[in-house]
Amino acid sequence: MSGSEKIVIDKETWGAKELIEVVASRYFELGAEGVYLPSWEVRGKDGNNTSEQLIEFNNHLKTLGMVGTLDNSNPPILSVSSYPEGQHVMRGWHQFVIWLLMGSFMTVVGSSWFEKYGGAGENSQLGSFWLSAIYFTLPILFTLIAGSFLRSMVARKYGVEIGSIVPIVFPIPSPAWPFGIIGTMGQKRIDLIPIPSRKALGLIEMVIPLTLFFFGSFLTILGLGMTSSNPPPLAEAPVIFETNVISGLFASSWLGDELDLRLQWLHPIGIAGIGLAIIGWGLMLPIPGFPGDRALYAILGPSKMKRG
Repeated sequence: MSGSEKIVIDKETWGAKELIEVVASRYFELGAEGVYLPSWEVRGKDGNNTSEQLIEFNNHLKTLGMVGTLDNSNPPILSVSSYPEGQHVMRGWHQFVIWLLMGSFMTVVGSSWFEKYGGAGENSQLGSFWLSAIYFTLPILFTLIAGSFLRSMVARKYGVEIGSIVPIVFPIPSPAWPFGIIGTMGQKRIDLIPIPSRKALGLIEMVIPLTLFFFGSFLTILGLGMTSSNPPPLAEAPVIFETNVISGLFASSWLGDELDLRLQWLHPIGIAGIGLAIIGWGLMLPIPGFPGDRALYAILGPSKMKRG
């Protein structure tokens, strides 16, 4: 066919619905039409899994500005709608500035703990600020970057571009919340990102909470090992920290009675670990907008969640 030859299509017999139906028939076996058009009862083409076929189908539809979703029914119903807008991601230098600012806030918080517990160290040539950057800020940033990378990797497995996360840090240390970091925020609104299945949604959403919890537990144990059993010169009553169940069981079997002593002047890397574990545990709670709520939605399904 020559490049100048044109194809004339009758608009009365060929519209958007017919186009979507032809594309969908390449990936699904179409059954009866659904209530809201364009939608059909579907099965995977050649016996393939419908969720996997949905990923390929959406990769095709994305160039057309549309997205397909599968309802949780038997048989599943495929519906097609316009692709959600408002998914603009910050530029690279914007992300760098935010991470640099949050890292600076965390370093200020950690520096105060080094000064309070004598962590600047008589044997170290570094001041409290640089010790904080090494032993407080870097472990937290490494954990967050690792969690963001793992989350993106899991999402890409299901054909989803999820974007990275951004830390949220409160720059003033206080006995009420001595950890600095108060949460994380995704660059993209998860409710505007098409997810191919409930399984994919649950796995993607649990990556960050589990990463923060287990990395935080490891850093807590590491910090306990770096903490001296002899109290530093304290100008005021120390903040007594508590570990989570996992790190507490391991540390108690290792340190015995010294555990309660070391928790009173815990090394800042251990403080960072406790903060990360608490944030990770908090994100698992089924609170609307939290990953735990979306993971529960993935487990129970939309019908049970709508019933409350």
